[in-house]
Amino acid sequence: MGRRYYCNYCDKTFPNNSQNRRNHTRGIQHTMLKRLYYTKFKDPMLLLQEEQTKRFCNKFAQQGYCEFGDNCKYSHYTNEDLINIIQRAQEDYIRKQNTLENNINRDFDVNRWVEDKLNGINSYVQTQQQLSMSQLHMPPSLRP
Repeated sequence: MGRRYYCNYCDKTFPNNSQNRRNHTRGIQHTMLKRLYYTKFKDPMLLLQEEQTKRFCNKFAQQGYCEFGDNCKYSHYTNEDLINIIQRAQEDYIRKQNTLENNINRDFDVNRWVEDKLNGINSYVQTQQQLSMSQLHMPPSLRP
């Protein structure tokens, strides 16, 4: 049995050759699932900006589904979903600000950093000297 290719996005396997992979990755289902996967990791502020510029999908509001799915040019997010995205964006912004403040407030001493680097170099040189001294006591045929 030949090798099979597994697509993580679609959870499918098929014979592994270039034509099958090309046809699969160009398929509608694969592109939709891939877009859906990466939307989970999109920056909340960017997602919020994109969704606020769109109008709400009437078909999705009336029937509860839209035949265009993620490819629809209108928004399928409810008000509750948008509120959750706003909260995620605020939490993300606060977390980034705290991280930035922690990095700025961290004491960084250049002199200590240089001393640490020099100590590392000195210890390396010492070990190399010790190795070369031990190699002197080796017979000539075993010397590197």
